[in-house]
Amino acid sequence: MKKQNNSKGFTLIELLVVIAIIAVLSSVVLASLNSARDKAANASIKANLGNMRAATELVQDNRLNSGLIGYATLGMALGNCPSAANTTIFGQTSPNIYGLVDAARTSAGGSVNAAKCISSPQAGPATSWVIQVSLKAAETIGGTSYTFWCADSSGASKPETAALAGSPTVCP
Repeated sequence: MKKQNNSKGFTLIELLVVIAIIAVLSSVVLASLNSARDKAANASIKANLGNMRAATELVQDNRLNSGLIGYATLGMALGNCPSAANTTIFGQTSPNIYGLVDAARTSAGGSVNAAKCISSPQAGPATSWVIQVSLKAAETIGGTSYTFWCADSSGASKPETAALAGSPTVCP
């Protein structure tokens, strides 16, 4: 007499193989998702700095219409961008330049050190400004790895390899 094998199910090996395949696929998806998040954060930084350039021109136009010159009454030495609204160009709330600076800093990871600002001259009406924000993830363009994004009052908005230093009036 023959025994019939009526088992209807999967063997342990088959189940382990399926679990292993699912684990490999999910790790690939998660790695891609993290990369996409970093690219989205970098895009947000660039967009906020681009919008800031347009907003600063509105501030300057409003000041010119009021008989004032420059972007703000006083400049700001190179340092961390303001972490609260103030009277420098980077702290203006109408239009909300401070909000754009803060959004760029948040996209870069939220550290106060993530965004550096300078507006010149410091003793008089600020007639130029530069802001540089750390990118969330380095970007490689043409074989060069960039870790910062810089925008300035001359209209530049570009990647940078080194942090701002000295007293720049435009992106290096």
